[in-house]
Amino acid sequence: MLLVILSWIYISFIFFGLGLSLMAAINGIAQKNKNPVIAIPHIAIIMVLGIVATAFLASLLSLFMPLSAGANVSMLVAAVVCMIVFRRNAAELLVKCRNDIHETPWLLVLFFSGFVFVIAYLAAQESSH
Repeated sequence: MLLVILSWIYISFIFFGLGLSLMAAINGIAQKNKNPVIAIPHIAIIMVLGIVATAFLASLLSLFMPLSAGANVSMLVAAVVCMIVFRRNAAELLVKCRNDIHETPWLLVLFFSGFVFVIAYLAAQESSH
């Protein structure tokens, strides 16, 4: 169960880093076209953009190498570089996320934490097929 939660944290880090870079690219295109820009988007938007960026990067890497440890390390390095390049955006987004968590009722946070542990427990079990 602990390994499942650690892998979720690892995956979230990659999604967050790559999502920041894709959001910056979208904001750059929007500013060039004089469209309104989202200053600090919600964390869910960044994570979904990170899923898109990770899928795109994995598709490109699959053309040149097997998707194994080498591709995994490549995506991790890309996420770390994106976090360094966009560290100001990441810090603002994490502060906003922390404030949102502090404003959430404690009972809801408790239910969500319990839900995470139950799902992690179920994911760690053997398949029932």
